[in-house]
Amino acid sequence: MASKKSKTLWSSVSDTFRPTVEYYFGTYSTVKKVRVQNTSIAVLYRFLQLAVLAYIAIYIVYIKKGYQDVQIPSGASVIKVKGVARVTANRSNFVSNDIEEDLWDAAEYLVPPLENNAFFVATRKIVTYNQTLGTCPSGGLIEIQQQWKCNFDSLKVEKKCFPTFTFNLLQSGSDELSPGINYRFAEKYSVNGKKYRTLTKIYGFRFIVAINGKGRQFDIVNLFVAIGSGLGYMIIGEIICGFVFARFHKYSTEYRQVKSTGLKLRHVRDPPSPTAHPALSNLVVKDIRQSQGTV
Repeated sequence: MASKKSKTLWSSVSDTFRPTVEYYFGTYSTVKKVRVQNTSIAVLYRFLQLAVLAYIAIYIVYIKKGYQDVQIPSGASVIKVKGVARVTANRSNFVSNDIEEDLWDAAEYLVPPLENNAFFVATRKIVTYNQTLGTCPSGGLIEIQQQWKCNFDSLKVEKKCFPTFTFNLLQSGSDELSPGINYRFAEKYSVNGKKYRTLTKIYGFRFIVAINGKGRQFDIVNLFVAIGSGLGYMIIGEIICGFVFARFHKYSTEYRQVKSTGLKLRHVRDPPSPTAHPALSNLVVKDIRQSQGTV
């Protein structure tokens, strides 16, 4: 009884899934081209084709510059700062209670003197033995965006390209946790054999230079790739028109019948050889003689 039940269960399962398996693994579908004389569908199809061609020409090729090869710039900026700055200094413990003005050059306000992709400009200095406070702000962190946009196909560029600069404030001196950019350094000295040091805290602006952009130039391979990728959208017109004709047109039934046909192939044995049957062989020879006589 158990074996009969298992066979019955297996046969029911196989009968359930057999059509699905035969459809997916035993059926091959091809594309059938049907020519339909219908003005509305034809106009819709040509309109979709023109829309795809306009998308390729205007968006892919012209706006996105699909015909150009793109190169991302990479490198570092080495910046040298020169000039004189006027700062205020409080010398109450040395000369008088008046606030005097000092002149700093690059050797005093630029520390360290040389960096890659950045530079620091000191605006205030605090010395422990004098607590010298200036009237300049505490400093901050500023980003300099160096943007390169070069189109070497343009005749105006003439193989020359210049960047544009934008400045972004990343940190100001009003932050409560860490106001501005500052660092400390010590100067050691000795008096009567005893070692001392002068601790200095410097505030200032730190500028970070970021390089980005794109360089473009015509490339025939990119042009063909852009056009080829756009032509793939042509299939959208066939899909939309076929869907409209098969679902919403008044002749949708006739269209579906013509569009989808089935072909079932069976194995046909080879016809018997004439030499295997003498009567058939004589009949063939007689037909050949008659045909020769009529010619």
